[in-house]
Amino acid sequence: MESTKQHDIPWIFNNPNYRQELNEYFQYPFRISEYPLQPAYKSEIELGVHAGYEISKKLSVFMEMNAVQLDYEQLFTVTIEDPRNQSPDPVYEQIPIIGEENRFHLNFGGQFNYFQNETQAAYISFFGNINNVSMRRNYIVINNIEYPIHHFDANRPDLRPGGVGYGLGAGLGYRFLLSEHILMNPYYQLYRTQINMSEEIQPTGIHHSVGIRILWN
Repeated sequence: MESTKQHDIPWIFNNPNYRQELNEYFQYPFRISEYPLQPAYKSEIELGVHAGYEISKKLSVFMEMNAVQLDYEQLFTVTIEDPRNQSPDPVYEQIPIIGEENRFHLNFGGQFNYFQNETQAAYISFFGNINNVSMRRNYIVINNIEYPIHHFDANRPDLRPGGVGYGLGAGLGYRFLLSEHILMNPYYQLYRTQINMSEEIQPTGIHHSVGIRILWN
């Protein structure tokens, strides 16, 4: 992330409290040579609630709230000027950046049934998204030692990165009766959202969600 380049990793590398440890580990002159562009998020379980209202047999509106804890990993590259290296090029080492986030999603929109009978229905949905994100932890790992990343804000030094973002999405789903009042609802959703971590960190990306809802009819 560009924000990482601007605010975080150089501060760790130049911090006198860490400098001796880093010098002992790398042994030779070193520098940061490449920063990551986008984090790679791991798949996680999302939990939530869903409520809907049927306007007609074909059309219904819904609102749902989902929460998830996300982990991501990035890599940045350190160049080491090791004179023992037989190659004319320097030695490169990739260092992991680890992040842990809490995300809350509020989706609201409509569902249109393009197929249905008395016991089942297939639908397409369109919805708006409001999300709230907070960062739990952010750190790099060198020689099995964690070095915390501090996202400084001179005006609010104690503020944890996070904020409210917005997006739009669409989905496909299938509902079928399990009993007189209980429906099973496998679904897939794709949405494009802006995530607001701070004034400098506001990435926009595509997100996917696959799940199963158990609904009371």
